[in-house]
Formats: sequence, structure tokens, C-alpha cells
Amino acid sequence: MGNPAPEMKFKVGDKIRKALTEEQARTLLNKAKEYDWEWYPHCTIALYTGMGNGELFALISMIRVK
Repeated sequence: MGNPAPEMKFKVGDKIRKALTEEQARTLLNKAKEYDWEWYPHCTIALYTGMGNGELFALISMIRVK
């Protein structure tokens, strides 16, 4: 049985998202903290873990339940 990878086709381009540079991420977190933005913890977790919105909201809801 051969390797199936050569048979696979990948769609590239429209779903690739650009990430923030380290400087942009630092600026975002500094400003969010400076303005006491309610989403500061969410942004921090997302930037450091790479979690998406669904994962973040699931985590937050699990924390709130306890």
C-alpha cells in the first residue's frame, strides 16, 4: 500500500490568516491593559496559546461554571 499524501489536494490561500508580529502583539496587549479592556485576558490567552474564538469561549465557560 502506497503513501496517500501524493494523492491529496490542498486548497491554499483563502483560509490562511496572517498573524501579528511580536511588536504588534505587544502593542495590542499593552494598550488593552492600559485601557483596562475587558477582553484583555482573552487576547492574552489567544496570543500565547494560539486558541481560536470557540476554544477561548469554551475555556471561559468552563471556568465560570466552577
